[in-house]
Amino acid sequence: MSSVSVNFLGFDLKNPIATGAGTFGYGDELKDLIDVSRLGAVVVKGTSFDPWPGNNGPRIWETPAGMLNAIGLQNAGLEVFIKDKLPKIRQLGTRVIVSIFDKSAQNYVKIAQALDQGARIWKQVARLFARPLI
Repeated sequence: MSSVSVNFLGFDLKNPIATGAGTFGYGDELKDLIDVSRLGAVVVKGTSFDPWPGNNGPRIWETPAGMLNAIGLQNAGLEVFIKDKLPKIRQLGTRVIVSIFDKSAQNYVKIAQALDQGARIWKQVARLFARPLI
């Protein structure tokens, strides 16, 4: 059988299938529905330095062609992510990509450093932001 493994930004993934950021929550919510360990990576929902409340309602609106989503990146913040979410995520049996966002570049650095040093989770934030986007 041929291998479907890929190298993404210097990291080996067992296959090129990854979830879209935020579409899979933190990954552990759907572990009873699918075998998450078969994925190449799980991209967890966005994480900010401080808790982020997201948008006021309505957040989801049905249309004739589907639905519109405006959740607003609601999350409990980095401290809760590392303390409560990360231990469950680390048991998924696949690579994890942490989607991060914030209002300041300083907080991006704080989040990346905390994930790198405290959580020891896979991420390539610095490499992605170091490249020109165009």
